Amino acid sequence: MENITDIIEGCKKRDILAQKKLYLGYYSVVKNTIRYSIKDIEVVNDLTQECFLKVFDKIGSYSGTGVFEGWIKRMASNIAIDYFRKNSKYEKHDDIDLLADSYHETEEEDSLISQISDVANLEDLQRAIDQLPFRIRIVFVLHIIEHKSHEEIAKKLNITIPNSRKRLHTARIWLKEYLLNQYRDKIQAPVWI
Repeated sequence: MENITDIIEGCKKRDILAQKKLYLGYYSVVKNTIRYSIKDIEVVNDLTQECFLKVFDKIGSYSGTGVFEGWIKRMASNIAIDYFRKNSKYEKHDDIDLLADSYHETEEEDSLISQISDVANLEDLQRAIDQLPFRIRIVFVLHIIEHKSHEEIAKKLNITIPNSRKRLHTARIWLKEYLLNQYRDKIQAPVWI
């Protein structure tokens, strides 16, 4: 890709060639950012297009300070969160939060997680993340993949900090169980599992 500053300036002037270069250069970044949060690939494709429309509309507000990729990833992440908020099928499930309250990992379970991570591949990890309910998956993605603090997540999702921590903890439980079932024959799990 040529100089990103020149491409951004071209996009600010609504130059179609510059927009195409930006689109081609950042398509996978935007799509993957949204893909971490949304499992339906058709929705991911729609939201990716929506994100680029918003990028081209809002690019005049990009000040040039900071990394452009971070700016565009933040926009993609916000699109996924907005989709979550608008979609009424993702309702609150307090039983998930209760499950997180009652669970504590042991050293044996930490060993299992280590064994699973040694044999799992990225596709299996993405499939496992896809199994999470959205309200839990989005916290996992924001914290683990985008390195957001629980304070930032709570503010962004309009939840409490303890709720953010519970959701992350629950995501880890679900991911461990899912991957354990996938790789049970390849790891040395205790008999009680």
